[in-house]
Amino acid sequence: VKEKELTVSCAELAAYEVVDAIGKLISFEHVAELFQGLVNLSPRKVQDILERSSSVQANRIFLFLGRYYDHQWVNRVDETRIKLGAGKRQVVEKGRFDERYQITVPEILSVKKGEQHNG
Repeated sequence: VKEKELTVSCAELAAYEVVDAIGKLISFEHVAELFQGLVNLSPRKVQDILERSSSVQANRIFLFLGRYYDHQWVNRVDETRIKLGAGKRQVVEKGRFDERYQITVPEILSVKKGEQHNG
């Protein structure tokens, strides 16, 4: 841009970077909104990034959001090769606990997309 060189992340790495910034620079809810549109991520690139990541919390959140929005790429990621650690992680206060990834998520994400509360 105007004779300046810019270094940019691929979409998969950019998605990981915003997930890793939750609670520091960006809210979980905002990241969730961004993830809604990430339907075309490369499963191979996601796999590579998450395998290299040492952040258990970021890995869990990334996979949670992929599953929450039912993105097809997440079904092709081999979670057994990703560091997911052990034990529970409190990502947000007063949230809902997600059993699969052992993290607290905002209450607004307590119902999967497309489902509704009865009552």
